[in-house]
Amino acid sequence: MTPSIIHHLDIRGGMAPISTLKAIRAFRETRTGGILEIRGDDWSVWEDLSRALKTFHYQWMVVEKKKTFYRVQLKKTKGESDT
Repeated sequence: MTPSIIHHLDIRGGMAPISTLKAIRAFRETRTGGILEIRGDDWSVWEDLSRALKTFHYQWMVVEKKKTFYRVQLKKTKGESDT
């Protein structure tokens, strides 16, 4: 089995609406089976992203909240058009 490719997105220090859009775009561009790792420091971005991801099929891999940032990994299990 080939290991999943991890794509990294660091949105620390970004403005909330722009960071959310960057994360959604990165997840859209992630191939089925791929993993997107997001690091951010504004928890409101993650809350907005969680709501937006309801239209995607994904699996939580890692959720880690540090003192100054959070790190999450999402595995895309099915593409938008794979339904």
